[in-house]
Amino acid sequence: MPLKTFLQVRTIEVGCRFMLLLGIVGSNREVLLWFVFSLFFVVVVVVVVVVVVMVVFFAVPKKIDDEQPRYVSKRDFGRVPDYLNDVKSAIEEEKAVLREYLEEEVQYDEGPTAVEMPAKERRMLILKLKKKWDSVNHEYQKISHQTILDTINKLKKKEFFEASLESLEKTIEKLEGYGKIYVTD
Repeated sequence: MPLKTFLQVRTIEVGCRFMLLLGIVGSNREVLLWFVFSLFFVVVVVVVVVVVVMVVFFAVPKKIDDEQPRYVSKRDFGRVPDYLNDVKSAIEEEKAVLREYLEEEVQYDEGPTAVEMPAKERRMLILKLKKKWDSVNHEYQKISHQTILDTINKLKKKEFFEASLESLEKTIEKLEGYGKIYVTD
């Protein structure tokens, strides 16, 4: 038996059993079959009416009134509006300004230029640092005989002189140790 016929027969049998269960019809098979076929007929008619109504109301294109403007027939159809050209030019200007700014920033990011310190200036700097070391050492020697540091100020003053002397010694050693010294502008 083909599938289509089998499904129709199966549907009819299910419908008949349902009607028998509800007690709508008796055990008379012809009345039951007539009732089921009449139900199928009603369903088919309802479906056809719904389809026709949808085609009539939704598938028919609307008529275009002559009063409504037809944009396709306007003379500026397809052209870019002027305000969009203005916006585009403003965006291009902003991009150019940003590009210039980034180029300048890259130039500054290349780092500061270093120049070699002249030998005469280097010697003068070393002499000044040594004089500074002598003056700080002289002040330190004035308070070094104190063995009892009973106040906080005396202790801080001694620590300050020791840190200053140590920093000056390291700087002098660096300046004397290297042959060339580069300074930034």
